[in-house]
Amino acid sequence: MTGVLQSHQDAPVRQGGDSAAGVHQCAEDGWVVMVYKANVLQVMIASPGDVTEERNAAREEIISWNYIDSYEKKLVILPVGWETHSSPELGDRPQAIINKQVLDDCDILIGIFWTRLGTPTDLAASGTVEEIQRHHAAGKPAMIYFSAKPVAPESIDAEQFEMVQNLGSGVAKMVFMTRSMICRTSKINSQLTLDCLLVEMNI
Repeated sequence: MTGVLQSHQDAPVRQGGDSAAGVHQCAEDGWVVMVYKANVLQVMIASPGDVTEERNAAREEIISWNYIDSYEKKLVILPVGWETHSSPELGDRPQAIINKQVLDDCDILIGIFWTRLGTPTDLAASGTVEEIQRHHAAGKPAMIYFSAKPVAPESIDAEQFEMVQNLGSGVAKMVFMTRSMICRTSKINSQLTLDCLLVEMNI
């Protein structure tokens, strides 16, 4: 869900410059801070539990994009995940709660797989797959990554690994239909093409 970010908008201020950016000075405390208005895109990072390193790399790359491009584009990209943006709730199945609390308000989804598909839900082969399918059904863009980094064969759950391989072709068709991207890579932070996706979204 795209939003608008504006810092200190409720404080008594004096603003200079254009409507998008300026110097704000608090009348009571005397401090001065540079602020600017920006649209906010929420990005869901969806994955099973074997790609913690890749999840962190995706977050770091998004933060890096904000450092470099946010001010010029007047756009903030906010990384979102179940582990940071969901809270305990009763009355529904766990994945449905994550969908409601986290996924449904997100504008973009980044899906990451390596050797595991994840734990099945009532509606899909895993929670991550359900998130991708639900996001796709809403007509929203996604970037799906399959990690190609080396793995010790003895550490692989053969059934899980086979499901990941089988998922690839089906996801490729789904992603193509929504003008999104699919990539096999050993380094998420060198392949996370946010600018290309924003162009496709006309942002």
